[in-house]
Amino acid sequence: MSHGLATVVEKAVSQWGLPNAGADGARTMMLVYSLPQTGAIFSRFGGINESAYIVGGFGMTALTGNNIVVVPIRSGIGLRLGANVGYLKFTDSPTWNPF
Repeated sequence: MSHGLATVVEKAVSQWGLPNAGADGARTMMLVYSLPQTGAIFSRFGGINESAYIVGGFGMTALTGNNIVVVPIRSGIGLRLGANVGYLKFTDSPTWNPF
């Protein structure tokens, strides 16, 4: 499992370099690139999610907005092969509204 995570992080670092910010959750780790200041993260980031795993693995998404790149790395168990178009929005206060 750690080899899969290392491979995904290595791919992100080889494409965008070292991140200048990061975050983590129960099943998601985020690498953040070109963040000019902490408050700039409170925005909407769009992109395409591609993931593939059988039994267990990791998927990486590249989301961009305002010249900032956010790369969530998610873990999964089961069978998954596909791509999704979507966005991620960070707010400075908790909300249940997905828009």
